[in-house]
Amino acid sequence: MSLELLANELILDLFKFLTCAHLIHTFVGLNSRFDALGLNHFQTHGLDLRTVSKNDFDTICRQYLMPMINRISTLCLSDKDDTPGQINRFHAYDFTLCDRFWLDEHCWFVQCDWNPERSDADVYTLPFAFSDFEFVFPNISKSTCPTNNDQWPYDCVRRLTCKADLSQYLSDSSIQFFNIQDLSIELPVNHHFCSMVPKLNRLRFLRVSSNEHSQHIPTQLQTLLNSASHLFSLTFNGSRWLNSSFEFKSETVSQLKFDSINAYYNQQQCTILSSLLLGIQCEALSIAVENRECIVDVVNTMINLRALHVQCHDNKLNADTTTTEDELVKWLQHRLSPTLTRQEGEELVKRVCNIYEDLANQNVKTTVNYSKKRNIPERTLRYMLKKYLIYGTTEFLPSKGRPVKITNQQLNRLVKAVNNKTDISQRQIVRRHKVHHTTISRPLR
Repeated sequence: MSLELLANELILDLFKFLTCAHLIHTFVGLNSRFDALGLNHFQTHGLDLRTVSKNDFDTICRQYLMPMINRISTLCLSDKDDTPGQINRFHAYDFTLCDRFWLDEHCWFVQCDWNPERSDADVYTLPFAFSDFEFVFPNISKSTCPTNNDQWPYDCVRRLTCKADLSQYLSDSSIQFFNIQDLSIELPVNHHFCSMVPKLNRLRFLRVSSNEHSQHIPTQLQTLLNSASHLFSLTFNGSRWLNSSFEFKSETVSQLKFDSINAYYNQQQCTILSSLLLGIQCEALSIAVENRECIVDVVNTMINLRALHVQCHDNKLNADTTTTEDELVKWLQHRLSPTLTRQEGEELVKRVCNIYEDLANQNVKTTVNYSKKRNIPERTLRYMLKKYLIYGTTEFLPSKGRPVKITNQQLNRLVKAVNNKTDISQRQIVRRHKVHHTTISRPLR
């Protein structure tokens, strides 16, 4: 059976079992059909020269590579023991992207960044058009741009990772990022970072790490927090952060993460966290703790916490145990169940009822009897407060008043004010939380 009688799909499947050298020597140049199939294969699978002999490598570079260069998706080279010096030999053939077609006619400039300690490289056109950018020192760059490529804008970059000694990489650089939303950085940094990222007003996510004890780290981190006016999430990598000098402040951060490998925070460190402004305003926390009592302390002291992702060192996991059967989960459910004595419950209900009555008596445009009427029995109110304490939601509170609607958030704040601010007057609560007087005139829906 003749090979030419096979369908193109079968021939392409056959090409997968051949090396690049065998495929080129056997099929390329045979006829136009096999030339087209060969180019189709290289466009899909790339050209891998990492295992070819020196003679085959030279033949491919001299005779075949240039005619198919615009159809190859990837090119793989190697300097390992079986192909030593292959990359330098490839450069010796003087393949260039600096001819008139690239520079004069189309103004296409290409840059290659690579780390001599790693096996990969990044090749891209200028200006930079990707959302991620990473500094990894040592870094070597080569560009076809006749001028300094740092002048090209990097406005597309949203995620920046700095794992480099910026003083060595950016000493004479004018590269700048203005639209960073996600930043990972290793402290301490020097003045080169400030010139590279002059603005952090768009920053939403910040990850910081440090491998040294420097007195400049707290100051630099606080400077970053002060500059990031819209920062939402702050992640600390490592286990050296929660100590007596941990006094960072940010008015916008509501999510904290402490990522550490085989390191757990103790009860004293958790106490430090919950006493700081970052801990008080934190709504979502991810942390690894030494024991389960730390979890209870965190839940009871961080008053705004609504989501907790925790890893407990003293939890003995069993692969055959489901989440609902886990011993730690059951223990936490028992310890964290809301407990309210009868006397405390009655006092709380009385305070809330008094405030509701006071609200109903303000700006009433109907009869006096209607304005003084309490439509919510104490038993119902106690039930609602119980649900609020259990679920942390205002779903079971009275319906929104009309004609002025009250939001769920406003109701939430009202109940918190009643529960926590015992020294505040009723009129202050009304004025601060803008509760309409008809809130209590509607039955619970």
